[in-house]
Amino acid sequence: MSLVSRTVSTGFDIAKSLALLALLSIPTESRADDMSLCISLDRVWGDKCNRNDSLHIIVTNNCPSATFIKMCIEEKDGGWSCGTDNNLRRGDTNRGFWACSATGDYTYAACTGGYGECGFKR
Repeated sequence: MSLVSRTVSTGFDIAKSLALLALLSIPTESRADDMSLCISLDRVWGDKCNRNDSLHIIVTNNCPSATFIKMCIEEKDGGWSCGTDNNLRRGDTNRGFWACSATGDYTYAACTGGYGECGFKR
């Protein structure tokens, strides 16, 4: 994940700013690469649970390496149907994410790390 830094105040010490930015940019073991731009998501309505309002999300990894995926689909009762794939290999597809009575809203994370490294909140 990239670090974005903006400084708005005037009179800010540029040397201290650059030193702080360099310190914050040092890679750590808990940092992961965002892989959300190289996975594809296909949404299919009505093919699960014998319900027209079921939502099935099929995830394909087009990334150069294995990817951690966490997917949560919102249910009409306000709950979330969540699942993970800890190691979706390059070129593989996960067909295991669905909700039986979905609103259509969903959230996901895709990164080279795991749950904590992706920063997934749900």
